[in-house]
Formats: sequence, structure tokens, C-alpha cells
Amino acid sequence: MERYKNVFSIMPGESIERLFKDVSILENSGEKMNESWGELEGLMEETDELGGLNFIEARSTLPDELLLYSDKISMAHGLELRVPFLDHEIVEFVETLPASFKVHYGRGKWLHKRVAKKLLPTEIIHRKKRGFAVNVVDEWFRNSLSGKVEETLLNTSSLIYEFLNYDGVKELISKHQKGVQDNHKMLFSLIVLEEVLRSHR
Repeated sequence: MERYKNVFSIMPGESIERLFKDVSILENSGEKMNESWGELEGLMEETDELGGLNFIEARSTLPDELLLYSDKISMAHGLELRVPFLDHEIVEFVETLPASFKVHYGRGKWLHKRVAKKLLPTEIIHRKKRGFAVNVVDEWFRNSLSGKVEETLLNTSSLIYEFLNYDGVKELISKHQKGVQDNHKMLFSLIVLEEVLRSHR
């Protein structure tokens, strides 16, 4: 469970803790995520590690983030979207397969590509994965022409400032703007937290 948590976390737990003052984070708060997945432990006893990761992703990130986004974006453009690989019978079958059918000699989606060979040209099957999203959030942070990031997170009058470790946040922003680390998710989360605090002030 601890390894799964590290995979799905925006940043490692110790890095997140460095961003906040000691009084801001409850002791052992990272264990709460493990507890929220407790009901899945029984299911994962009968699968390998990759299968366990798939179990959690299909029951957390997929419905709470990816499918939510695709549903909203498609509706905004008047499109009716279907996700055939999420037919429950296909999902239930694939969850019973060992990792060797999913990753084979270092190649991902092995079985998927074997099936697709009967239907698609080779250049499509083996081309590099391409996402649909353009990362406008990351571009906004990296350029930060308006100074929104610094104004919000390093401003002593911001509501979130009393919870943050100034040096840790300053380093987070600096590394992101210099292109040393991609920290846009964490920075975006902190700004959203500030907006939530202001809305409840």
C-alpha cells in the first residue's frame, strides 16, 4: 500500500511535509490514504503487484479524474463519448491476467497490441503515446507573467502563508520556473487551497 501511495502522490510525502510548518500537518497523516484503500486489500491478495496497482487506479484515479475530465470536455463540445475498454466484462477479465500479459520483456500493453494487430496498421500500434491535453497550467506557472504564483504563495497576507514553510515553497517555485522539476501539480494545488480558504473566510 505504501508503494502504491508513492506512485499516486503528487510528490513524495517527505517533500510535501517540507512545504508546511510542523504545526500544519497531523502526525502520520500519510497513513490516511492507505486507510482509504483498506477495502481493496482483500481483492489484491489474489493478484500480483501490477494487478494491485491496476485495482487502485481503476477505482480512484480513473473515475475521480480521467473519466471526469473526458466526460466534461466531450460534453462541452457536444460530443457523445464512449470508452469501450471499460466494459465491465473486459475489465474483470483483464484484472485476472498476470503481469506478463501486460508488460512483456519491458514492453507495455503487450496483449492489447497483439489483439490490435488484427485491426490496425503497424505504424499506429507502435507509435508513441499521445495525450489529448495541452498543459496550459504548466505553461502559466512556468512563465508566470502575472506573478500570480509568488503573489499567492509567498505573500505574508495570503491566508495559506501561516501554514507554509517559506523557504520550502520558494525552492519549489524556483525549481519549477528553471525547469529543474515539474512542480505544476503541487503549485496548482497550493493556489487552489488558498482560493478555498478565501472563499470560506
